[in-house]
Amino acid sequence: MRSASAKNVKSESERAISAATMARPAYVIDFERPLIALESKIAELKQLSGGAAADFGDEILKLEKKAKKLQAEIFSDLSRWQIVQLARHPNRPYFLDYLGLLFTDFFEIEGDRRFAADHALVSGFALFDGEPVVVMGQQKGRSTKDNMYRNFGMMRPEGYRKARRLFDLAERFRRPVIIFIDTPGAYPGIGAEERGQAEAIAVNLEVMSSLSVPELAFVQITDPAAPRYAIDRDPDGLDTLFGTVSRNLPEERRALGDGLAPGQVRRGLRMLARVLEAMEQFCSLIGKEIYLIDPLFYHSAILYERHGCGYLMGREIMEGVHEGFAPGGGLAERLDGSSPFRQPQAARTVRGRSWALHDGVTDHPWGGVKMYKAAGRDAQVSTFPGALY
Repeated sequence: MRSASAKNVKSESERAISAATMARPAYVIDFERPLIALESKIAELKQLSGGAAADFGDEILKLEKKAKKLQAEIFSDLSRWQIVQLARHPNRPYFLDYLGLLFTDFFEIEGDRRFAADHALVSGFALFDGEPVVVMGQQKGRSTKDNMYRNFGMMRPEGYRKARRLFDLAERFRRPVIIFIDTPGAYPGIGAEERGQAEAIAVNLEVMSSLSVPELAFVQITDPAAPRYAIDRDPDGLDTLFGTVSRNLPEERRALGDGLAPGQVRRGLRMLARVLEAMEQFCSLIGKEIYLIDPLFYHSAILYERHGCGYLMGREIMEGVHEGFAPGGGLAERLDGSSPFRQPQAARTVRGRSWALHDGVTDHPWGGVKMYKAAGRDAQVSTFPGALY
């Protein structure tokens, strides 16, 4: 364990964190070239203007707007191979980048106390949003020298045994574990096999499966292979916050026609029940009985209802919406066919109502609803009984 007594001395990993935002070797993927050329032109004009954007102000603003639009067009419609290229981009964030941005007071722990220090794995204690955690992740290098030092992010047995040390410490001091996985795999060298690579990995799997402290994982709940709908960008390429601050009507009409709900850029994987179950388990592990939910759309609230969530506030809003869409109700009368989102049949389905509300049928944005989920309990709430999605 490294001493933290000398405040003016930084550990090697801390120096690496502070250097993570320094200049990196230029690397451009083919589909990025038009955007890079445009950004270079903007930088050139700013330099000619003395950095103040005074002489070429109008031209710079036009080019910046064009760059944002081009960026949205490029990255909203990537092929599968282009996504792979982006994932392999040498300038993408690595573990030390995330460590420096998300955590504070990192205290590194080195070595496996058996053979050597494995620099492919960076691990230690840190604060995440003020809470003490154990954090670890594989680190790749950005240069040939750095990659040799980090072994290209491929851990040897010493790295797996170091991780085992961290798991034991997390269990002893009751610290949640956060892990970043970024590796081509375990190092396939003869020496690694001679020192028990397979056994070290197997022991870690056994230890991790029996940890009683919380483990945090990120869950992707959209289908990356499904068609994408650019409702999160307006026609000028600016962020719409999923249609809540501005709208891309052509893309929204396309999403509506293909059976999606407001806010969806891709069809979901129908994993909401599993996600909520995992959230309950995580809350139970940290001693919490209730977690809160902010539904962004009407249909989101209905889906949460179906999975046992209740209302902290806004139940009367949901019940008012149901009354309004009932036959003869004020909202039903506004479904006059004046837009694709206001068809008369929209009142009969959750998705139809959500699109109508998103289109402003109430004359004000939908909102003011906050929900909760109590572990192991079903709130048994239904503000749209017998609804078809």
